Amino acid sequence: MRWMFLTMLIGGFGLAGCDGGGGGGTAGEGAADGAGGAGGGGIQVDVTGLERIDIAPRSARLQPGTMKQFTALGTFPGGETRDLTEAVEWVTSDPAVVTISNEPGSKGLATVLQDAAVAITARIAGVEGALTFEKSCAYPQFPGGFVLGQVAPPVGWEGAWFGDGRSVTQKAFSFEDLFCDAEYDHVRTVVIVFGAGWCGACTAFAQRLDADRESLARLGAMPLFVEFEDENYEPAGTEWAQRHLTRIIGNGPGVRVGDADTKPSGQFFTASGIIRGGIPVVVVLRTSDMKVIYDSNGVEGPVRLMDVLAEPEKDWTAGDPEGFRSNCLAGGEEDSEPNNTPAQAAPLAPGSVRGGICDEHPDYYRIDHEGAWDLTLNFSHVTGDLDVYVWDVDEDKPLLGADALPVGSATLDDNESFQWQGPAIIQIIGHDYASAGYLLTLRPL
Repeated sequence: MRWMFLTMLIGGFGLAGCDGGGGGGTAGEGAADGAGGAGGGGIQVDVTGLERIDIAPRSARLQPGTMKQFTALGTFPGGETRDLTEAVEWVTSDPAVVTISNEPGSKGLATVLQDAAVAITARIAGVEGALTFEKSCAYPQFPGGFVLGQVAPPVGWEGAWFGDGRSVTQKAFSFEDLFCDAEYDHVRTVVIVFGAGWCGACTAFAQRLDADRESLARLGAMPLFVEFEDENYEPAGTEWAQRHLTRIIGNGPGVRVGDADTKPSGQFFTASGIIRGGIPVVVVLRTSDMKVIYDSNGVEGPVRLMDVLAEPEKDWTAGDPEGFRSNCLAGGEEDSEPNNTPAQAAPLAPGSVRGGICDEHPDYYRIDHEGAWDLTLNFSHVTGDLDVYVWDVDEDKPLLGADALPVGSATLDDNESFQWQGPAIIQIIGHDYASAGYLLTLRPL
C-alpha cells in the first residue's frame, strides 16, 4: 500500500505523509475514558505492588490500513518486570482513529483506521500506562526528480541492509522514514554514494568513507550506498549490493541497497539522470528539509565533503567560495611537476623523491622496474590525508587486484605502504581534496 501511494506521488498527485510515534505513559497517568475498548475482561493475575505500566513499541508508526501489536510491561518493587499484555484492559481515546482488541489471544492488537492524534492506554488495578500519537508528519513537497538544491523524492527499499560497525541487519528503509521517524533524529545528513561492482574508484571511495566512520558519526552523517550495476554491468539488486559492500567494508556503518529494488520504480536513480559522467557519484541529503545540498556532478570547483557535512545549512550549490586550500610550503611541489595526468607521469627510480599535493589535481609517477617492489608514501596526516594507488590507465581508475579490491594503500595513518611488481603507473591523491607534502620511496625487492 505504501509503494502504491508513492507511485501516485511521483505522478504528481500529492504529498507523502508519514506517521510519528509519541511518548509513553507511566503508572498513575490518566487515560481517556473507555470509548473504543474491546472489553475489560482479562486473565486473572496477581498485580500486588504494581508500580507502573509501559507500553511497547514506544516508537511505533500508525499507518492507516495496518495492524500493530502493542504489549504491556508491568514494573514491580525491586525492578521486577512482567508481561501484562493479556491481563490489562486496552483502551483507545478515539475508536474512529484506532481500535484495539481486548479479546483473549489478540489483546493489544490495534487496527489503524485513519491518520490523526490518538492515545492508547493499558490499565489494571488502578494503574495505567499510555502512549500518545500525533498526526503524522508531511513529507516536504518535491519536484519529482533528484535535483541539486531541491527536495529529494520519497524513495525507499523494502529490504535494505544496515551496518552498524558490529553486525548487519535487514529492514525496510525510505526517505519518509528518515524524515519522520525518531529513530533517525541523530542523522543530520545522508552521504549517498552511487557506485557499481565494476568500478574500482567506487570501491576505493567506499573504503575511505568507512575509514572516516568516527568523523561521520560525530557529524551526524549516515552513508547510503546505492549500487546501480553489478560486476557484469547488470542492474544491481539489494542482495547483491549487500554481498558486495560486505566484502569491501565488512560490517561498516551505512545502508546498502541496489537501485534495481528502489521503490516506487526499479532503477529509479539510473533513470533520473543522477548517474552521469564518471562514478562514484556522491550526493549529500540534508534531513531537516530533505534537500539535496551537494552533488559531485553538479557542484563547481573542489568541495571538501567533510566541510559540507560539518555545515549542512550552508549553500554549497555554487561550490566552496574559499576554493582549494593548499598546505604546501613554498617550493613544495615535486621537480617533475606538472605530473597531474597519467600521460604526464614522472619516472620514479629506486630511492626517494619529495613532492606535494599542492592543488586539486593528483600526482602520477611511472615505475619501470620489472621485478617486485615496495612503495612507501610518508606525510603528515594532521596536515592532509593522502592515498596512493596503482592506476589502471586503460580504465582510468585504480587497478583492481585478484581480490577485486584496489591495489594501493588508503588508511588513516601517516605511512601508506604496499607491494606490487612490474611496471606500473602510480597515483597519489589527496583524500577529500586534502593537501600535504610527501616523501615517496621506491624499494626493489
